[in-house]
Amino acid sequence: MKKKFADAAEVDYDGLCSMALVISEGFYNCSIFAITDEEQIFMGRNYDMYYRLKNYCESYFTNPKGGFKSVGQTDIFVGREDGVNEKGLGIAISGVPSYFKSGLVFWVTVRYLLDKCRTVREGFDLLSDIPHYSTITFLLVDPTGDMAVVEVSPTDYAIREPTNGYIISTNHFNHPDMQGIQIFEPPDSRIRYETILKYLSFKLILPKM
Repeated sequence: MKKKFADAAEVDYDGLCSMALVISEGFYNCSIFAITDEEQIFMGRNYDMYYRLKNYCESYFTNPKGGFKSVGQTDIFVGREDGVNEKGLGIAISGVPSYFKSGLVFWVTVRYLLDKCRTVREGFDLLSDIPHYSTITFLLVDPTGDMAVVEVSPTDYAIREPTNGYIISTNHFNHPDMQGIQIFEPPDSRIRYETILKYLSFKLILPKM
């Protein structure tokens, strides 16, 4: 399979393998959120990863046959880590340290959501139906102001709805049904969560676009 990726991308196979090893190190420092004032919606995320990974990060415009156009970012040679498609569906992820099983990796899932889904609810249908490779959270927002975080593992999933017009996810599960699944929690995950919560709860006036 890797050889096929290399051939399709017209790159050296050994170089591709080296890149995959560099960017696949365990690192969990993503923070994601969405907020709305009922007229407009904002989605935000960070990329608190190794600085040297900037050499592998790219922004993409994608125009797939039979799918929706989208823009997104990734440090992975296939798939996406976040993006917004032409229907206004926005997606971002944050990793949750735990176990792995056979299933779809998140960057392929994000790309498929961007290609095929129009709304948060369509995203729910997909995420609840496919097998997941790992524990992770997906933030979904759409132009209606609908937003949610879907927390998934290879065996379970749960949906968190927003509170007071905003929703947050860092690198730990928050839904009661997903407790006990996570095997490790980054020491600053809850600090980042509470910091974002503090500022969003001020109900600041959002800038008009």
